Amino acid sequence: MSFWLRRLAKIITGHWLEILLVFMAALAGVSVVAWLATRFSGGGLVLWLVITAVTLTLIIEIARYRTYQRLSLLRRQAEASGALGQEITANPDFESLLTAIVHLLHQQFQFDYVGLYLLEKDLSVSRFAQAGTVSHTYTIGTYLDGRQAMGAAAWQQETVCANNGVCDLPGISPHLLPRMRSELALPLVAGQKMMGVLDIQSREAMAFEADHMLALQSLAAQTAVAIRNAILYQRESGRRHMAETLYEIGLALSGTLNREEVLGNILEQLASVVPYDRAALLLHDHNELEIVAARGFPAHSQPLQIRVSLDTTDEEDVYLTIHRTQKPLVLPDVSKQPNWTHVSGLPEAKSWLGVPLLHEKVVIGMLSLVRERDEAYSQEDTAPATTFAVQAAVALHNAELYNRIDQFNRQLAYEVEKRTEAVIQLARLDQAKTDFINVAAHELRTPLTTIRGYSQMLLQEADITGNTYHHELVTGIFQGALRLHEVVNNMLNVAKIDNQALELHFQPISLGKLLERVHLSLAEALAQRNLLLVVEPMTAVPDIEGDLEGLRSVFSNLLLNAIKYTPDGGRITITHALLPAADSDVVADSATVAADVPGYVEIIISDTGIGIPSDARELIFSKFYQTGQIALHSSGKTKFKGGGSGLGLAIVRGIVEAHHGKVWADSAGYDEKTLPGSHFHVVLPVVQP
Repeated sequence: MSFWLRRLAKIITGHWLEILLVFMAALAGVSVVAWLATRFSGGGLVLWLVITAVTLTLIIEIARYRTYQRLSLLRRQAEASGALGQEITANPDFESLLTAIVHLLHQQFQFDYVGLYLLEKDLSVSRFAQAGTVSHTYTIGTYLDGRQAMGAAAWQQETVCANNGVCDLPGISPHLLPRMRSELALPLVAGQKMMGVLDIQSREAMAFEADHMLALQSLAAQTAVAIRNAILYQRESGRRHMAETLYEIGLALSGTLNREEVLGNILEQLASVVPYDRAALLLHDHNELEIVAARGFPAHSQPLQIRVSLDTTDEEDVYLTIHRTQKPLVLPDVSKQPNWTHVSGLPEAKSWLGVPLLHEKVVIGMLSLVRERDEAYSQEDTAPATTFAVQAAVALHNAELYNRIDQFNRQLAYEVEKRTEAVIQLARLDQAKTDFINVAAHELRTPLTTIRGYSQMLLQEADITGNTYHHELVTGIFQGALRLHEVVNNMLNVAKIDNQALELHFQPISLGKLLERVHLSLAEALAQRNLLLVVEPMTAVPDIEGDLEGLRSVFSNLLLNAIKYTPDGGRITITHALLPAADSDVVADSATVAADVPGYVEIIISDTGIGIPSDARELIFSKFYQTGQIALHSSGKTKFKGGGSGLGLAIVRGIVEAHHGKVWADSAGYDEKTLPGSHFHVVLPVVQP
C-alpha cells in the first residue's frame, strides 16, 4: 500500500497543475449536478455518475502519466543509444570510451551512481569507470563475490535488482554505497562472452521499475557490443602497431652486418617490443652460456664476462627447458623457482622472460629479460618477443656469415699477397735462371768452338789417323764437343724463347723433305735400338711458311723423345692431316689465328713406348721436366730412358707457338709393361699470318 501511496504522491508532485484543473472541473460539475438534483428527481443517481466520472478521470490521468513516463524513458533511451553510438565512433581510445559511457548514462538518466566494471575470466576486475554524485574507490584485481548484486549478475549473467535495499534474488545482498537505497546490476554480455557488469545505484527506494530495467538492459547490451568492438579494435591496433614496429625493427637489424652493431641493435630494439629493466643475449657454447650483449646492467657488473654453466642433469634448468621445448618461458616470480641463482652485484630479479633464438630449428641461445617487480611478464608477452627473436636470430646469423666471409676474405687477401710475392719471387728466380743459362751458354760456346775446331784438325793429322788409340781419343773429344755444343744451343734457344727473342726466318718449306732429312740424321740411332720409323707419304701436303732450322729442331726433338721412351724393337710412325682454316678447334688456344689463313697441316708422331701419365701431359713441355725414373747423368740421348737436359720439348713448344701453331700430347697412361705409347700432335699454319 505504501508503494502506491508513494507513486500517487510522485504523480501529484509532477503534475499538480493538471490535477488541480481536473479537480476544479469535476467540482464545478458536481455543483451543477447538485443544483439540478434539487429541481429534478433522481439526484442520487446523478451524484453517483459524477463521482464515477471523477474517478475515471483520475485513472485516465494516471494512465496518461505512465504513458508519458514510458515515452520519456524511450526518448532518453533513444538519445542515449544515439549518443553512445556517436561516442563509440568518435572515441577510439578504450579507457576514455569507458569513462564516456558512464558519464553518458549518468547524464541521460540522472542516476546517483553509474559504475562500469570489466572482468577477467576469474571475475576479478581488470578496469572500471564511474560517474555520479558519489564516488567509490575500487581496487583493481578485486574478486567479485557471487553473493553480492554485481557478483550475482556476473556469475549468473542475469540482471539483479535491489529496490529499497532488498534484492530480488534470495540470499543476495546489494552492494549499496552510503545513502543509496536501490541498485541495478546489469551483465554486459556480447555474444557468449561475459565482458563485465554495469552497476547503477539511486538514493530513491523503488527506483528501478520494469520499464527502466528493459531500457537499461537494451543499453547494457549495446554497451557490451561497443566494449567488445573497442577491445577488438584496441587489440587489432596493437597488433598493427606491433607489426609495424617489428617491420621497422627488421629494417634496423638488417641495416648492418657488423656483428657488434647487430648485438647492440638487438637489445636496443627489443625494448620497444617487450619492456625490461635489464636484458642479455646469451649464446650456447658447449656446456656454457656466454653473454655476448647486455643492456641495463650496472657499470661495475661487467656482464660480458659472465658465463653460465649448464647442468644437463637438471631438468628444471630454465635454458635447458627452453632448449628442449623451443618455446619461451615466463617466470612471474623467480623466487618460486627452486634452482634460480641470483648473480651477486645485480639488483634482485622478480620476474623473468626467456625467449629462444632459433636458427634452422636449432636453439643457438636465448634472450633473457628481467623485471624488478612481480608479475611483470605474462603469456601475452611471448608472441611479440618470439617474433622479434626470429628476426634477431636471422640478423645474428647473417652477421656471423658476414664475419666469416670477411675473415675468409682477409685470409684470402693475405694468402694472395703471399702467393703474389712468391710468384714474383719465382718469376725473378726463373728470369735469373734464364739469364744464367744465356750467359753460361754464351760463355761455353767460345771454348767449345775452340775444342771442336782443334779436335777436328787433329782428326786430319797423319799421326793421329795412323794411331788407332789416339784416333779414338780425339774422336771421343770431338763427339763430346758436338754433344756439348748441341746442349749449349738448346740452352740458348730456351733463353731466347723465355725472353721472346727467338729469331725466325720464314721461307717455303716442304715438310716431307724436312722429315726425310731428320730421319736420315737419326738412322744410326734407330738402327742401334732396332726401332722402325714409318713416315706416311706427304705428296699432298703443301709447302708451309716456316723457319727451317726451327722446324728441324722441333721434329728432331720429337723423334729423339720417341726414341728415348720406346723400348728396343718398337715402332715410331709419322702421319699427317690437312685441316681447313674453318676448323679452329685444334688451334683454339693459339696465340693468333688469322682469318685469311688457307689452312693447317697436322703432323702426328706416334710411338709404342712407355706412355705419359695423365697429369704430366702439360708438364712434359716445361723446362727440365722428365717422365719416369730418368738417369741423373747424361747416358746418351738416344738410349732407352737415357738422361738428358730436359729442354727438348720446351724448345718444341716455344718454336711451334712462335709459328702460330700448337703442340700437344695424347697417351692412354704410363706403363712400362703394357707400353700404351703416346701421340704428339703438331699443327702449323700453311701461311703465316
